[in-house]
Amino acid sequence: MPTRLKAHQRPRARVAHASGGRLRLKIAEKRGDADYFERVKGALRPLKGLQGLAVSAVTGSVLLLGEELEIDAVAELGRDLELFDLLDVPGAAAEAPDLLTALNIAGTALDEAIAKATHGRADLRQTVIAGLIGSGLTQIVRSGFAAPAWHSSFWYALMLTRLTPPGTQPGSSQGTAANGDGGAE
Repeated sequence: MPTRLKAHQRPRARVAHASGGRLRLKIAEKRGDADYFERVKGALRPLKGLQGLAVSAVTGSVLLLGEELEIDAVAELGRDLELFDLLDVPGAAAEAPDLLTALNIAGTALDEAIAKATHGRADLRQTVIAGLIGSGLTQIVRSGFAAPAWHSSFWYALMLTRLTPPGTQPGSSQGTAANGDGGAE
């Protein structure tokens, strides 16, 4: 049985426009992924009330046409098929994630952005470590070894390198991959 994606692992979709039988979704993080948008197109075809459907990998959008189309049904199907989470359903009560979940989502997004920008050569953890070392070196250059704060930056960097080995979750004794599925996509 395939592993289900957690909410923060599914692409996030937002409603760009909804009126007069038209619903346009934007899935920015999948922009340029033609295979993904073809899967979305195939998956959304059976929606009740759908009269027209167009996708664009170039703009990262999905256009659904239909006077009787229900946004809730689109959101539910996208979530159930693990294609996307529709974040801003008009008229729905916004449920704010708890602080830990929000930080986890933001941290994961930042980690992915760093990995993408560096073509997989760095991640958030490595970037923070490098920043702390840079901070310590800057303090040494500015004030010599007299200021006690420089060694704090080095200490934090050292602790981060020892705390969690790359690709593992904190508290994991077996070194499971961070996404819980052994690194498979």
